Amino acid sequence: MAEYRLFVDIQTIQSLRFGDRGIPRFATEVSRALLAAHAPVAAIALNPLLPWPRRIHPDLAAAPQLTWNTGPALRRARAGGPVATFVISPFEGARPAHGVLAAHTADVPQMVMVHDLIPEVVARHDPASDWGRMYARRRQWAGEADVVICPSEHTRRDVIERWAVAPEQVAVIGEAASPFFCAPGPEENAATLLRAVLPAINRPFVLCVSGWDTYKNTETLIEAWSELDGAVRREHQLVIACTLPDEGREAWRELARRRGIGDDEIVLTGFVEDEVLRALYRAAALFVLPSHYEGFGLPVLEAVNCGATAITSDASSLPEIIEWPAATFPPNDTGAVADRVEQALSDSAFRAELAGVCRRAAERHTWRRVVDRLLAARTLLPDPATARPHRLRIALVGA
Repeated sequence: MAEYRLFVDIQTIQSLRFGDRGIPRFATEVSRALLAAHAPVAAIALNPLLPWPRRIHPDLAAAPQLTWNTGPALRRARAGGPVATFVISPFEGARPAHGVLAAHTADVPQMVMVHDLIPEVVARHDPASDWGRMYARRRQWAGEADVVICPSEHTRRDVIERWAVAPEQVAVIGEAASPFFCAPGPEENAATLLRAVLPAINRPFVLCVSGWDTYKNTETLIEAWSELDGAVRREHQLVIACTLPDEGREAWRELARRRGIGDDEIVLTGFVEDEVLRALYRAAALFVLPSHYEGFGLPVLEAVNCGATAITSDASSLPEIIEWPAATFPPNDTGAVADRVEQALSDSAFRAELAGVCRRAAERHTWRRVVDRLLAARTLLPDPATARPHRLRIALVGA
């Protein structure tokens, strides 16, 4: 039986807001991994309605499969045998003109990746707004794809339960960290870079990569910091790395003051470039992600790939990454967060075991594993010999 080749939609890397991180980074790395594995990739397609990406990895720029997502490109791909589209992000394009699904792909078997259900679970958007209506239309399309791809078992359960998608229609492929995030070589010194760029960091630190969103649960971590043993607090700083509006910075500072935390105990970095973020991961005494909800939790993998020890909340997908219950804590229990942070910093036996668990997690979550699972998910598609046109008939070019 002929196998499907993938027509990979990577328009998410054309995002004007998130073109370098998050889902766009995933799109770049999974495409590179597919190429490196010599996987059956018919095309790697960009949206012709959007500008050329501000940054595109040289491996993709040089790939003969790179093309615009047009009717002729799809016809050329199909001339070589059965093709299935793999749309890496179905919720791109806030403006109607930047539709995610090209009309010419409507009769092609579709694999659509849903990274998380944050707009539904966290309720960040008004369903009556333009964005809310667009999300609802694309949610319907994604849920009716031949195969829904998810990064975690938790997101898979969300899709099945909230979208009423048949379990046999949903596959988990996992995620991996960009190779950029790796342990330092013998000539690399993270501390030297941090002294130059973030001089407010002046002693060992606990790192949290967060965001100005309630579901990130940063406030609980700040409150937990106030409950740590005095000696632990004197010896460490809490470093929170994320883009932060002025009101967010002031709110977190005010919370820290109310909890008796000195201004020099907490460092709010604001946005940092990748080189600085990698240095933070490498130099951290501990990485903590206290979120209530994540679709996967990629910063955890980035941290452990850089050699950090990490603990997370026990919510959503996060326990799937390190796979050691002792490395988790309930996100709403300030005392439990403080206890786990203190244990990871002060208990040498626990810390040694945690380091081994984190090292094995880094070894387990690889791009080769992601590619193998993605290719295996093609077996959930209709038989190429009998496949009928896709049942969805919603025109999403203007959705």
